[in-house]
Amino acid sequence: MLYEFSDDTARAVASAMMGEPLVELDAIALSAIGELANMITGNAATLLAGAGFVCDISPPVLLNPKGAEITLPAGNQIEVTFTSTFGTFNIRIGLAESDIKSARIAAQLTDAPAPLSSRR
Repeated sequence: MLYEFSDDTARAVASAMMGEPLVELDAIALSAIGELANMITGNAATLLAGAGFVCDISPPVLLNPKGAEITLPAGNQIEVTFTSTFGTFNIRIGLAESDIKSARIAAQLTDAPAPLSSRR
């Protein structure tokens, strides 16, 4: 998952999380944004896993590219735009087709539902 915030939105979100106005995006502000990413990603992974999807998540990596281009892995993505009182931000969710046979075997071993892409 890739989270995109403007500096103003990131500062507003971090200020709300820290309970005080933040003037710059320092290490503490970036840590707050990273924690928000952890909370959203963890909740999404839990809900997706409950629906039978295999999720592979890792700790957040924070980038402040200031106009740099970021190349994302090829594959399907969903981009979701959120508007809040803090500002607008985007989340890009990378999707990959997993090995259907492995998913079916894992589902049988755990008595969990198979991923939707492998159901018939």
